[in-house]
Amino acid sequence: MRLKTLGLALFMIACLFQGAAHAASKPHFVIVMTDDQSFREFDRTIMPKTFRAIADKGAMLTNAWFNVALCCPARANFLTGKYAQNTGVSANSYAQFLAGGNEPQTFAAVLAKAGYVNIMSGKHLNGYNGYLNGRFHLPEGWTYWTARVGGANIYTDSTVINEAGKRTKVQEYTTDYYFDQAVIDVAAALRTGQPTLTFVNVSAPHTPYIPPARYKGACNNVPLPRIPSYNHKDPLKPAYTVIGKFNQTFEAKLNQSRRDRICSLRSVDDGVEKLVQAYEQAGQGNNTYFIFMSDNGMLMGEHGLTNSKGSPHQESLRMFLAIRGPGIRPRSEIGQLIGIADLAPTMYELAGVATPAWVDGRSIVSVWGPKPPSAAAWRKVLPGQLITSGSTPRIPSWRGVVTAKGQTYAEYAGLKGKGVWQEFYDRNLDAYELSNRANRQPSWLLTRFAYLTKQLNTCAGATCREREQSYVPASR
Repeated sequence: MRLKTLGLALFMIACLFQGAAHAASKPHFVIVMTDDQSFREFDRTIMPKTFRAIADKGAMLTNAWFNVALCCPARANFLTGKYAQNTGVSANSYAQFLAGGNEPQTFAAVLAKAGYVNIMSGKHLNGYNGYLNGRFHLPEGWTYWTARVGGANIYTDSTVINEAGKRTKVQEYTTDYYFDQAVIDVAAALRTGQPTLTFVNVSAPHTPYIPPARYKGACNNVPLPRIPSYNHKDPLKPAYTVIGKFNQTFEAKLNQSRRDRICSLRSVDDGVEKLVQAYEQAGQGNNTYFIFMSDNGMLMGEHGLTNSKGSPHQESLRMFLAIRGPGIRPRSEIGQLIGIADLAPTMYELAGVATPAWVDGRSIVSVWGPKPPSAAAWRKVLPGQLITSGSTPRIPSWRGVVTAKGQTYAEYAGLKGKGVWQEFYDRNLDAYELSNRANRQPSWLLTRFAYLTKQLNTCAGATCREREQSYVPASR
């Protein structure tokens, strides 16, 4: 029955194309978000179809970063355009999201008021179970809704709930299901002639690292390069980065996990191609912005950390971001400093919607324009942080900044019995962040970075954008 529904959807999309369907005056948006995918795992050899469909026809933003490298806080940043100090979300908690008053402030809520038909398929925020105060709860702004609410396994045994509150047991590999459902909903949404926003959230490559049956074993011989930071220990780094158990048995299991992660992403690759084709076949490919990204990174052996996120290291905190759409030059690279909170205001500008005062991020439309902003005119620093929770029990709380000059500064309160433990990297001098260079910096420079950390992790709204223009000294 489901295959028949999907086939009908594809047929109707084809009819839209043949009948020259009314084009929306505003652009469409398509966002695909993976779960725990590192920037090192977004590679042409791993996801060739996604590169062909989005990256090769658009831009790679090569200097993009998360505010908090943890699922729910990062998704809160993305949905609202606010930093963690203003969402109030520090853990994997939908309750925190609601308590922070964030739901009416998502891009779905804002764009719905501007006439958008919004589609969500897959994972929402951790802790969402479809009900609030004993009644079905559909988050504000969504027209079509397929959200995971339970199940024993996120890949092979899940239950979803739709916009009418109906629960359905998923009978297929969930990545495929979420993309297929999105294509069905896209066919219905495009018939309205209104602009659409399609947001597909997949579980891959999140643990338990289960590829679909069609790719089982297909990645067993995939080369796994060992970068210099793999199992690297530095006595000047915080002690949590040293796990000391990289024996042969442990590494064999770790390498299998890495390969299973890659194979789980092959199904995402298939789904991206299918979703992009749905818009292209409806004649809307040139009126759509396609965005591919993750919610946070993941360390799989780097710095002695495995199955870990939330730390200030680039494997955790750095964001890959590919965008294709009107006005974006194919196969281009954009190096300006970008944050996850920038995507909401970017969509607002493209949709002709006023950016709400609560937004901390900034629109990045100008960076792919004919006259992109100079380094002097663009932001120079971004905030980052983590508050230790049950989701990140090994990573101590920290806060810091990432700069346009390639520096990362983090400070931990009370670590190792000290007042403040400082961590400082300059990727121009140390591309893999092998050495904590804090002790090589003059005290005035560390004082400056501590000041920037406080300023950026306590700001709100326009004040954040002003403070991000602050002077950042060069490393020593």
